[in-house]
Amino acid sequence: MGLLSAFCNKIQVFVRSEPISGQNQFMLAHDLNNRLNVILGRCQLLKHCLDDDPEAVRHLESIENAARHMAELVAERLPHQLGTQPRTPNRGS
Repeated sequence: MGLLSAFCNKIQVFVRSEPISGQNQFMLAHDLNNRLNVILGRCQLLKHCLDDDPEAVRHLESIENAARHMAELVAERLPHQLGTQPRTPNRGS
């Protein structure tokens, strides 16, 4: 539960729009993306293991959608704070 709590705290800091130095922004975005990739990867593995349980797959897809949405927010927000053009999220994957 400590990892989840730390992850949520970092998200709250990132979303509050408090000034964060450029280096810290990159470190935070990198850390969030690493953790989101773990969540997305584990969801994919679990979906294959639980493909005979449609309700479980539905819940995993909900988690996947939330993680992808958070990844898009991170990708859009970081360039804005640095004064560069935001990345266009790949919504097809």
